[in-house]
This record gives sequence, structure tokens and C-alpha cells, in this order.
Amino acid sequence: MSGLPGLRRTQAARIGEGEAFLSSLAVPGLAQYRLGSRRWLLYAGVEALSAFLYAARRSDAGEARRRYRDLAWDAARRDLNQGPRRDGDFSYYEALSNWGASGAWDADPSRPGIQPETDLATYNGSVWGLAAALYNVDAGAPGDSPGFTRALEYYRERGYAPPYLWDWGAGSERERFSRLIGRSDRLFSQARRALWMVIVNHVASALDGFVSARLAALPGDDGLHLVLFAQTR
Repeated sequence: MSGLPGLRRTQAARIGEGEAFLSSLAVPGLAQYRLGSRRWLLYAGVEALSAFLYAARRSDAGEARRRYRDLAWDAARRDLNQGPRRDGDFSYYEALSNWGASGAWDADPSRPGIQPETDLATYNGSVWGLAAALYNVDAGAPGDSPGFTRALEYYRERGYAPPYLWDWGAGSERERFSRLIGRSDRLFSQARRALWMVIVNHVASALDGFVSARLAALPGDDGLHLVLFAQTR
């Protein structure tokens, strides 16, 4: 009988703590399955659901992004920009949602250098207005102002040049565009939350596997009884 506790300990420790942690970190529920715990069904189910939601929301978000980019090009950009289409980053399309027109990049191409847009109702005009205010540019003689060079550099960095100019005109396509970009943003946010669910599930399963493997390696009730019996003798 004295060999039974060691035998039970060897059988229970058929998977080590480190192996249990890493296996469930890679495949949630794997360590629980190998240890005979039905909790593997929970981790596997959460993994499948989270992965499905991530893939579905990511796909839908990508489709909405493609649609709002196509709409912006067809309705607001194509006529103002020659050459191949170039798509901008998300901040660019946010600007298209918030501003009806970009304004010109160079307000007077016949003159040397860049003459910034001054219409404050346009995006580029608002950028130049802020630059002029920051660097004290005289509106009557901007080129003679000491801060003109720095203001122009600010404008170059933040304004939109060809081929990114746009003008929505008086139509309603801008409202449709705003709805599409909002939908895409929401779907990408949902996809990120689903991805976090995947990550949390992997970590939780790994920690559970580690603890379960450690507990499985402890002596069973029979071992404890034998130890107490030996002490009483």
C-alpha cells in the first residue's frame, strides 16, 4: 500500500504545469481537455465565437471602408484630381466627412511658389488661417511677414495637395459618405473588441491550465490518509 501515493501522483502529473500553460495559451482548452476537465468546452466555445465575430466584423468593416472610399472618389475627388487614384488614411476621410471642400492647394498657380488657400470655409483655408494666426502673418502682405516661411511650412505639412483635393458640391452624397464611414468605424471597433476577447480567452485558459496541472500533481486523499496514519503510529 505504501507505493500507491507515488503512483497516484505520477498518473495525475501526466502533463506538467509549463506544458499545460503553453498548450492552452496556444489552443484554449487543450490543457483542460488533456487533464480531463470539461472546462475545455467553455474555452473552445469562447474561442470559436470570438474568432467568428472578429472575422465577420473585420470583413464587414473592410467592405464599408471600400464603399466610402469609392464614393468619395466618384462624388468628390475624381473631377479635381488628374492621374491615378490615391487613397488617404483614416484622418483624411474624416476631413472629407467634416468639410464640404478641401479648397485649392495653390490659390494662384500663375505666381511662383505656393499661394495658400485663404477661404476659411474650406479645409486648406482653415489650415492656412491657423498657420497665419500662429506665426503672425499679415493678411495684406503675407510674403513680407517674418513668420511667413514657418507658416507656409505648417501649411505644407497639414494641408492637402493634389491628388487629395475634394469638393462635395451641393448634393447629398456627403451625408451618405458620413454614414458609411461611421459604420466602418463602428465595425472596426467591434472587431477590435472581439480580438481582445480572443486574447483574454487564451490567457485565461493558459492560467487555468497551469493551476489545474499543479492541483492534479498534488497527492490525493489516499496519500493524505496514509501520511496521517504513519504519524499516529
